[in-house]
Amino acid sequence: MKYSSFVFFAIFSFSAVSGTNLDEDKKVKLIQTYANGTIGITTEGMMINPAKCSSALKYVLDASEGGVSNVLSVLLSAKVADRPVDLYIDNDSCASGYPVISSVVMK
Repeated sequence: MKYSSFVFFAIFSFSAVSGTNLDEDKKVKLIQTYANGTIGITTEGMMINPAKCSSALKYVLDASEGGVSNVLSVLLSAKVADRPVDLYIDNDSCASGYPVISSVVMK
């Protein structure tokens, strides 16, 4: 039973973030919100650009994506608590020319 639970967890975890690259242990430096509901963030250190977007100066989450308010809540909490986050960045998508956030995990 112990091993089957581990296998299930490993498969579920992988499928939840497939098609993404992980940018680990980043401190949120700046959070930007736009009038249309899109959010953008910058982090300390180099940022990744797996989709080869025209710029990697920030990561964005388009307002048309579901869960924008949830992601914003996690990012704000991490910023206030001065805690690092793991950012999953979509391998194939750009929004407004920037890499797209798929998921955020506060550590």
